[in-house]
Amino acid sequence: MGNYDTAIPPVSCTVTFPRTAVPELLARTNPMVIYCETFICIFLSTNRYVFKRLKFLGSKEASQGFTLLFLAIWHGLFSGYFMCFFLEFVIVNFERSVSYLPMHYIIHV
Repeated sequence: MGNYDTAIPPVSCTVTFPRTAVPELLARTNPMVIYCETFICIFLSTNRYVFKRLKFLGSKEASQGFTLLFLAIWHGLFSGYFMCFFLEFVIVNFERSVSYLPMHYIIHV
């Protein structure tokens, strides 16, 4: 086992948005832009540092479950966070299983 910090390079959280008529200074102070940049940075960091390191479990669902458990604990020890992330796990896995079904089983015309 090597040092984890040297094995995986740091995530670059620089997000570029297309230029619009709004000046760059206004775009960088827009709360929605700041929120989106922060969300993308957290998503990339969690994906790299938690989800991919759980590859040794041998199951994508187990890695996803433990990552969502980590996120629930990270947000706080309130039951709503655990319920929210549990439902995310259930919904994502349900969508994945339904996507394999042929369309004629889902929609009857």
